[in-house]
Amino acid sequence: MIRFGNKITAIIGMLLLALTMPLEAREVLNVPANARWKHAATGIILNPVLAGLNRTEIATTAPMELDVQAHYEISSGATIATVYIFRPGAGDLAIWFDRANASLAASDKWVIQSTLESGPAALPVGEATGAFKAVYATGGGSIRSTAVVLVPMGEWIAKIRLSSQTEEADALSELMTAIARQITWPEATRMAAAAAPVQPCAKAIAFGKSARPVGADSNRRLGNALLDALMSSIEPDTDQPRTSQGHVWCRDSVVGAHAVYRQADGEDDSYMLALSDAGRAIIVRPAPNLLDAGENSKTRFAVALHQLDRIFSYRNFDRMVPPQQALEIIEKERPVSSVSTTGSDKTITLGGGGR
Repeated sequence: MIRFGNKITAIIGMLLLALTMPLEAREVLNVPANARWKHAATGIILNPVLAGLNRTEIATTAPMELDVQAHYEISSGATIATVYIFRPGAGDLAIWFDRANASLAASDKWVIQSTLESGPAALPVGEATGAFKAVYATGGGSIRSTAVVLVPMGEWIAKIRLSSQTEEADALSELMTAIARQITWPEATRMAAAAAPVQPCAKAIAFGKSARPVGADSNRRLGNALLDALMSSIEPDTDQPRTSQGHVWCRDSVVGAHAVYRQADGEDDSYMLALSDAGRAIIVRPAPNLLDAGENSKTRFAVALHQLDRIFSYRNFDRMVPPQQALEIIEKERPVSSVSTTGSDKTITLGGGGR
């Protein structure tokens, strides 16, 4: 078990994107142009200039700096970089590198012509291959090359995106390395384990027909909602962060701009649906169902939306929920409970709270 059909219409896609993004408005941080900036939670420090690119803005789109973007460019704007700092709601570095690659491949700004490199890379501190890097030569537009690097920072991830109208792929790769080395990284990066890339699953889950909500009286629904929220918020291992790179994941299938992932140990009763490439996900797994164990032993399935700062739990279903249906549940239904995943406050809110 993971620890912790119909095509999507354009309208549902836009509504889902609006739902899965944080409610807080984008906020530009007041950082002097010539000042170094330190991220409080991780300790990563960004200089005002990285390898000749000038910082133009630092903004956050989530509370407590859970999702930060620092923008850099050369004076002409021909080469631009963005450093993203985020704490994923689920999954680990390998999954979000896989999604970052998918995002680059799907961009309407270019066509990928060739791959210079893609896979595990040396950390910007030390020599361990705990990071991921991809560099591509592109065409079909003004961009000549593009690249992405993901670096682990304990429970956090730093992602650097770099694109250029003038640099060839090999020069862009060197520029990316220079940028990464001019960032001050936290100790958690230096201690990161080697990274294992996501591989396609040997056999995809054969999802059946749509699942049906499980009926129950109000007291049982309330009790199961509390149990689901508690189980969703429990860390999988007490001695490892949520984003530990010890797990090996496989990609089961692709659903539009999202993808289904499973731990590569043959399990077929749970999955994670990674939403786009920014750390948010839907997890479908067998529900605790402890309150019904004595009278109905049939497995029920829980659906939970993992945001960067909160997990929203939905009602239980009678069978494995197919990914398309899981997307529709998140878009259409109101959660029955939610629980914060930041700090020590694990207060459970019934009804989903401020969704």
